[in-house]
Amino acid sequence: MRTCLITILFLLSTSVLHANTLKIVTGEYAPYTGETLKEGGVSTQVIKAIFSEIKQPIKIEFIPWNRAMNNLKSGNAAGSFPWTKNAEREIDFLYSEPLHKYKLISYVRNDSILLKTFDLKGKKICQPSGWDISFLNEAFATKKITIERPINMESCLQMVSLGRVDIVIMNNHVGAEFLNKLSLKNSPITGIDNDYFGKEFALYFIVSKKYPNAKKIIAEFNKGLALIKSNGKYEKLTHELLKKETVKSSCGTCSRLGSL
Repeated sequence: MRTCLITILFLLSTSVLHANTLKIVTGEYAPYTGETLKEGGVSTQVIKAIFSEIKQPIKIEFIPWNRAMNNLKSGNAAGSFPWTKNAEREIDFLYSEPLHKYKLISYVRNDSILLKTFDLKGKKICQPSGWDISFLNEAFATKKITIERPINMESCLQMVSLGRVDIVIMNNHVGAEFLNKLSLKNSPITGIDNDYFGKEFALYFIVSKKYPNAKKIIAEFNKGLALIKSNGKYEKLTHELLKKETVKSSCGTCSRLGSL
């Protein structure tokens, strides 16, 4: 009798979860997500495929990232994507299995000393306000560096171009997207790929620990992600993203990427 009751309660909780449309929030982070991108960007397409696989209705809204975070914390949204993982966020949120893997690329002027010796001591680093900078923790602890935090990445790249800062660090796919959009013809920017901050990072779908059925949502999400990876849908959706390999060439202590 007890076993039957537990089974019935489990089935009821599952059916309630699937019956409700979950509000999912995201922002502008090309090529992964963006309201003006084709079908909302690569991550948006992956998210839709995952929830479709587990037959869970969702509604995706594009809002500023700070509002997305507030929506999650207040319970006005069930989940959000794509987010990096850090110790501060892990206090409040549950993370899915990785949605995407990426590398961090350092962008500098093509006359930068960092192209010869990658030493951050005394350097000025630019990272936009609100962007995760946990990967800089060790550099802060061991090097005398300063950081500028303007409102957006376009400002950071302009500051590098003008020599006001030494370096900006970005996800390799996001960096390629920004450099393709911007026109800094009078001050070319070069990317450095040297695994200085780590070999690989990941982006995730997150749910507030306080949201109803949070663990269930993550479990179902991970099941859907595994399914679209096994049936080939994930590879098809991320093909354009994954095929963009950067051409490298030797440059002292680093691998140098194509200039803008």
